[in-house]
Amino acid sequence: MKTIGLVALLVVSSIGCSTLFFPQAVCAAADQAPILYLFWGDGCPHCEEEKEFLLEIYQQYPNIEMRWFEVWGHPKYALLADTLRKAAGIATTSVPMTFIHDWSLVGFRSAETSGIEIIEQLEECLNTGCKDVLTTIGPQRIAEEIRRDIAKGECEDWEYFPPREAK
Repeated sequence: MKTIGLVALLVVSSIGCSTLFFPQAVCAAADQAPILYLFWGDGCPHCEEEKEFLLEIYQQYPNIEMRWFEVWGHPKYALLADTLRKAAGIATTSVPMTFIHDWSLVGFRSAETSGIEIIEQLEECLNTGCKDVLTTIGPQRIAEEIRRDIAKGECEDWEYFPPREAK
């Protein structure tokens, strides 16, 4: 009898975040739109290629959020990129650097290579849910400033998609 109970528990656990078995609050993370962070440098050609690619896929995936930060002229965003880089175990400080949930990419080769990787990660997040990397990794002061900017619709020195109107 204990074996049947354990098997049933394992089956229910393996089903995942289903509203049939779990309350809505537990499933909230899966309902959150994937958030893509792009750290780029002004004048970086690979960064510009990735930005163009991201604008194109945003038309196909309007449910995603994108937050773009220029790091060469903005020390606090360079600090944010460096914190995420270290947490992800990335040795290089190159741009562009892209983060989605617990996944990261340094550089952008082409839409056919790096672009496919980004799309695969976004689709995985859309299908299974993923968390905002800033909720688990600091620096929290900068993360809170970003959240406030988004809520006010005033993203100073960085870009946010989908654009929100100032309140």
